[in-house]
Amino acid sequence: MIEVYPIDSEISGSALDPAHVSLGNEWRMPTLAECTELMENCSHRVLTYNGVAGALVIADNGNTIFLPFSGTRRSTYTHAPQHVHIGVEGVYMSGTSEYETGEEDGFEYSMITAYGMGLDKDDNFIIVLLNPIFGMNVRPVIDKQ
Repeated sequence: MIEVYPIDSEISGSALDPAHVSLGNEWRMPTLAECTELMENCSHRVLTYNGVAGALVIADNGNTIFLPFSGTRRSTYTHAPQHVHIGVEGVYMSGTSEYETGEEDGFEYSMITAYGMGLDKDDNFIIVLLNPIFGMNVRPVIDKQ
C-alpha cells in the first residue's frame, strides 16, 4: 500500500525520504529545525578540498563536515534537466515541506516546496525554499545511538 503524506508534512525518516530509502532505517534527511541548528551553532569557511569547492562546517566540539558546492539539477517543461552552478553553490534538502498557492500572470498555481540549506562561494549560508524540480542534494544524517 502507498503511504500518503499530508501537505506541509515532515518526510524525514519516511518512505518518501531518499536518504532513508537508499541507506536504511537509521538514515534520514535532516529536518528544517536541524538545518537551522547547524547554521546557527556552527562556523564555516569556504575552501577547496581535494580539488572540490565547498564549505567546511565546524561545530563547537571540533567535529567537521565538508559540504561540496555540487550545484543543483534543474529542468523545465520545455528544457531537459541540466546540472548548474557546480563549484558555485550547494543546496541540501531537508525533510520539511510547505504547500503554496497563488496567482502569477493571471494563472493560479499550487505547489509543494521543500526547505533546504544553501551555501555558496560568496560565503552565504542560508535557509532556502525551492520546488523539488530544482534537484537539491541530500545530506543524510543518523541519530546518535
